[in-house]
Formats: sequence, C-alpha cells, structure tokens
Amino acid sequence: PGEDSTFNRATCMNTMILGDRYQTSIHYGDMNGRPFEGRGTLAYDNILKKYISTWIDNMGTGLMVMEGTADSTGTVITSKGTAVDPITKTKLEVREVFTFIDENNSLMQMYTTVKGKEFKSMEIKFFK
Repeated sequence: PGEDSTFNRATCMNTMILGDRYQTSIHYGDMNGRPFEGRGTLAYDNILKKYISTWIDNMGTGLMVMEGTADSTGTVITSKGTAVDPITKTKLEVREVFTFIDENNSLMQMYTTVKGKEFKSMEIKFFK
C-alpha cells in the first residue's frame, strides 16, 4: 500500500492435464530484475462445487491454495485463500478476481489484506 506500481513482462503457458480435469500454468519472466518462475494449477471440484487453485514460485517456499466460485455468466471467478508474508512470516488473506474477457484476453487481479485493509497487490493482463 502506498507504493508506486512496477511493471514486469512474463510468458505463461497453460496446458490441460489428467484427462482435461486440471489446467496447469507455467510462468517465466523477470520480476524486478530477477529471474522469475511460477507454477499454478486450476480445477473445478465437482464435489465441492468450487474452483480450487494452487500457486508456487521461485520467490518463496510456500504453497498458496485458494477456493472460489464463478459468477452467473461464468466469466469471472472470485477466489479466496491465504498466503504467508515472507517478511513478517504471518498468514495474509488474499482474494483473486480472474476475468475472462474474450478467447484471447483475460485479467487477474489479486487483493491482499494487511491489518484489516484490503489493497490491490497485483494485476496480470494475459493476451495472445
């Protein structure tokens, strides 16, 4: 909060795996001058009736797990979960809004809650 935004460029490759039940994403790029690699999974859990996602990257050693639901149009998935702040070593509430704009474009917005105040901590624009 209160800091200027930074801009980083990366690539993302999504692949459906395990009988098209899961989407796996591999991200490569540069994060503030350092090499970045991240991996995520996304699936719809037919029993829980929720989307489940995971995230790991080379900037830390924690695993983020989120659960969410889609809106009535099926184009916006809102998920909630927790992540560990590497500085304070405390759990933080996170919320992700993933919007499918069209076949070639989507937007991910991440919000983090610190000391009871939510702020946008990340925005990723995906395009072909």
